[in-house]
Amino acid sequence: MSSFVLDLTIDELANDVVLVKLVGEVDVYTFHKLRDPLRELLMRDKPPRVVGLDCSEVGFFDSTALGVAVGLLKRMRHKDAGALVSIVAPNERILKIFTITGLLNVFPVAASKEILLEMAVERAAEREALMNEACVPPSEDVA
Repeated sequence: MSSFVLDLTIDELANDVVLVKLVGEVDVYTFHKLRDPLRELLMRDKPPRVVGLDCSEVGFFDSTALGVAVGLLKRMRHKDAGALVSIVAPNERILKIFTITGLLNVFPVAASKEILLEMAVERAAEREALMNEACVPPSEDVA
Protein backbone atom coordinates (compact mmCIF):
# COMPACT_ATOMS: atom_id res chain seq x y z
CA MET A 1 0.00 0.00 0.00
CA SER A 2 1.40 3.41 -0.92
CA SER A 3 1.90 6.11 1.67
CA PHE A 4 -0.56 8.92 2.26
CA VAL A 5 -3.63 6.90 1.34
CA LEU A 6 -6.70 6.72 3.54
CA ASP A 7 -10.16 5.71 2.44
CA LEU A 8 -13.16 5.57 4.70
CA THR A 9 -16.79 4.63 4.52
CA ILE A 10 -19.46 5.60 6.99
CA ASP A 11 -22.15 3.03 7.74
CA GLU A 12 -25.14 4.19 9.76
CA LEU A 13 -26.32 1.30 11.88
CA ALA A 14 -29.27 0.98 14.26
CA ASN A 15 -29.67 2.78 17.60
CA ASP A 16 -27.67 5.95 16.78
CA VAL A 17 -24.58 3.89 15.96
CA VAL A 18 -22.15 4.80 13.18
CA LEU A 19 -19.37 2.54 11.95
CA VAL A 20 -16.44 4.28 10.25
CA LYS A 21 -14.42 1.79 8.19
CA LEU A 22 -10.83 2.93 7.70
CA VAL A 23 -8.58 1.53 4.99
CA GLY A 24 -4.97 2.67 4.66
CA GLU A 25 -2.85 4.89 6.83
CA VAL A 26 -3.97 7.49 9.36
CA ASP A 27 -1.14 9.92 9.95
CA VAL A 28 -0.19 13.58 9.76
CA TYR A 29 -0.77 13.56 5.99
CA THR A 30 -4.18 11.87 5.97
CA PHE A 31 -5.78 12.64 9.34
CA HIS A 32 -8.03 15.34 7.85
CA LYS A 33 -9.73 12.63 5.75
CA LEU A 34 -10.89 11.14 9.06
CA ARG A 35 -11.30 14.25 11.18
CA ASP A 36 -13.45 16.25 8.76
CA PRO A 37 -16.19 13.62 8.19
CA LEU A 38 -16.28 12.94 11.95
CA ARG A 39 -16.81 16.63 12.65
CA GLU A 40 -19.65 16.64 10.12
CA LEU A 41 -21.26 13.71 11.94
CA LEU A 42 -21.17 15.62 15.20
CA MET A 43 -22.70 18.75 13.68
CA ARG A 44 -25.93 16.97 12.82
CA ASP A 45 -29.15 17.82 14.62
CA LYS A 46 -28.99 14.33 16.10
CA PRO A 47 -25.37 13.15 16.23
CA PRO A 48 -24.57 9.48 16.81
CA ARG A 49 -24.27 8.30 20.39
CA VAL A 50 -21.87 5.51 19.46
CA VAL A 51 -19.09 5.64 16.87
CA GLY A 52 -17.03 2.60 15.97
CA LEU A 53 -13.70 3.09 14.24
CA ASP A 54 -13.10 -0.09 12.24
CA CYS A 55 -9.32 -0.39 12.10
CA SER A 56 -9.09 -3.90 10.66
CA GLU A 57 -7.50 -2.59 7.44
CA VAL A 58 -5.36 0.20 8.88
CA GLY A 59 -1.66 -0.22 8.20
CA PHE A 60 -0.42 2.79 10.15
CA PHE A 61 -1.94 4.87 12.95
CA ASP A 62 0.26 7.60 14.40
CA SER A 63 -0.10 10.08 17.26
CA THR A 64 -2.04 12.45 15.01
CA ALA A 65 -4.60 9.71 14.47
CA LEU A 66 -4.79 9.10 18.21
CA GLY A 67 -5.44 12.82 18.63
CA VAL A 68 -8.34 12.62 16.19
CA ALA A 69 -9.84 9.70 18.14
CA VAL A 70 -9.44 11.47 21.48
CA GLY A 71 -10.85 14.69 20.02
CA LEU A 72 -13.86 12.79 18.69
CA LEU A 73 -14.55 11.29 22.10
CA LYS A 74 -14.21 14.66 23.86
CA ARG A 75 -16.59 16.36 21.42
CA MET A 76 -19.11 13.53 21.69
CA ARG A 77 -19.01 13.52 25.49
CA HIS A 78 -19.36 17.30 25.58
CA LYS A 79 -22.76 16.83 23.91
CA ASP A 80 -23.66 13.54 25.60
CA ALA A 81 -21.85 12.23 28.67
CA GLY A 82 -22.86 8.67 27.78
CA ALA A 83 -21.32 8.78 24.30
CA LEU A 84 -19.06 5.92 23.25
CA VAL A 85 -16.21 5.62 20.77
CA SER A 86 -15.00 2.09 20.20
CA ILE A 87 -12.14 0.61 18.23
CA VAL A 88 -13.60 -2.15 16.06
CA ALA A 89 -11.68 -5.21 14.86
CA PRO A 90 -8.23 -3.73 15.38
CA ASN A 91 -5.31 -5.61 13.90
CA GLU A 92 -2.36 -6.46 16.17
CA ARG A 93 -0.44 -3.30 15.27
CA ILE A 94 -3.34 -0.99 16.12
CA LEU A 95 -4.19 -2.90 19.29
CA LYS A 96 -0.56 -2.54 20.40
CA ILE A 97 -0.66 1.26 19.88
CA PHE A 98 -3.80 1.60 22.01
CA THR A 99 -2.32 -0.70 24.65
CA ILE A 100 1.04 1.09 24.89
CA THR A 101 -0.60 4.51 25.14
CA GLY A 102 -3.07 3.36 27.80
CA LEU A 103 -5.99 4.33 25.59
CA LEU A 104 -7.59 0.89 25.83
CA ASN A 105 -8.96 2.19 29.13
CA VAL A 106 -10.74 4.94 27.20
CA PHE A 107 -11.69 3.21 23.95
CA PRO A 108 -13.31 -0.19 24.41
CA VAL A 109 -12.55 -2.75 21.71
CA ALA A 110 -15.33 -4.46 19.78
CA ALA A 111 -14.24 -7.52 17.83
CA SER A 112 -16.94 -6.96 15.20
CA LYS A 113 -19.76 -4.71 14.05
CA GLU A 114 -22.22 -7.00 15.82
CA ILE A 115 -20.41 -6.62 19.12
CA LEU A 116 -20.36 -2.84 18.63
CA LEU A 117 -24.16 -2.94 18.31
CA GLU A 118 -24.39 -5.05 21.48
CA MET A 119 -22.21 -2.50 23.30
CA ALA A 120 -24.55 0.27 22.12
CA VAL A 121 -27.61 -1.58 23.44
CA GLU A 122 -25.88 -2.15 26.80
CA ARG A 123 -24.89 1.53 26.98
CA ALA A 124 -28.48 2.59 26.23
CA ALA A 125 -29.81 0.26 28.95
CA GLU A 126 -27.32 1.65 31.47
CA ARG A 127 -28.34 5.18 30.56
CA GLU A 128 -32.03 4.33 30.90
CA ALA A 129 -31.43 2.81 34.33
CA LEU A 130 -29.55 5.92 35.46
CA MET A 131 -32.29 8.19 34.15
CA ASN A 132 -34.93 6.14 35.98
CA GLU A 133 -32.90 6.27 39.17
CA ALA A 134 -32.59 10.01 38.92
CA CYS A 135 -36.36 10.42 38.44
CA VAL A 136 -37.41 8.29 41.39
CA PRO A 137 -38.47 10.53 44.28
CA PRO A 138 -36.87 9.70 47.63
CA SER A 139 -38.94 7.46 49.84
CA GLU A 140 -40.75 9.19 52.63
CA ASP A 141 -40.12 6.80 55.47
CA VAL A 142 -41.23 8.41 58.66
CA ALA A 143 -39.82 6.77 61.71
